[in-house]
Amino acid sequence: MKTKLAIAACALFMSCASYAQTFDVPAGAPGYIENPSWDIKAGLPKIDQIIFTREKTQVFFETYSKGYAWCQIDKETYIKCKPSGKVLKLLKADGIAIAPGQTYYRDRETPIYFNLTFPALPQGTTSFDLIESATSSWKFYNVRNESMNTFAISSQDYVNPNGIGGAINIDELKEDNLRAGGKTSSPRNPEVVDNALVEVPATYPGGVDALMRFVSQNVVYPVSAWENNLQGTVIARFKVDVDGKVSSVKIEKSLSRDCDKAVVDVICKLPRFVPAKQKGHSVPVWFRLPVRFRVASDVPALPD
Repeated sequence: MKTKLAIAACALFMSCASYAQTFDVPAGAPGYIENPSWDIKAGLPKIDQIIFTREKTQVFFETYSKGYAWCQIDKETYIKCKPSGKVLKLLKADGIAIAPGQTYYRDRETPIYFNLTFPALPQGTTSFDLIESATSSWKFYNVRNESMNTFAISSQDYVNPNGIGGAINIDELKEDNLRAGGKTSSPRNPEVVDNALVEVPATYPGGVDALMRFVSQNVVYPVSAWENNLQGTVIARFKVDVDGKVSSVKIEKSLSRDCDKAVVDVICKLPRFVPAKQKGHSVPVWFRLPVRFRVASDVPALPD
């Protein structure tokens, strides 16, 4: 079969406010929950995102260690659904070895991003426990379909009231800092924090779908990666400043030198974001963007 190049921006930062509190799959699309809530957590990993469909459940993690350490996930890892009590066993792990058959040694002070795949959650599931094993410290209890953060910005917040197609003047948003009696101003040299930790996160104009579309239409799949059938995900981090400008691009998860450069290049082309807000002031934040490179085999190839 011939091949086609396909590139997608993964929505690890997607808001899930439109989804129900159960893990029932929305009509016509998979369900997403970013930075989900849980009651008790032990161990180092953090759940970044859950994607749930009628076929499978994927849980995306990140973890970090100050020292060198062995890294693996127990093959007995499971999900226990509530209220049904159904147990779903681990099907697949990406980005981490499955013990006891495999393991690897990770470098110190290096973040690790991995995901685990389980069967589909039963309809009506309100929460679940994710347990590696009885003796492991990796345990998440009552994981729910609700985010720990408030995503107050959505695409409809920025629709021109005078009609479709109107532009947003991002520069005008900087004046918001002075609206409290005209006497306040934004903090001098504010600390740059993660976008998920502020009251109103930075948002790409038009929302997540518009950002994904821009990346897909503008990123270039490197010839070297295509020729070697190289597929995978590059995770980049960049700063969204108080005026919405993008800068300070850093690769957090590398795929190859050429793929990394392709992601940096497309990020540098991004237009201004709607800046983040904290206590009414625009603040700089770190924004994470995963870009997945894959080769689809079911469509005609690009012409020679």
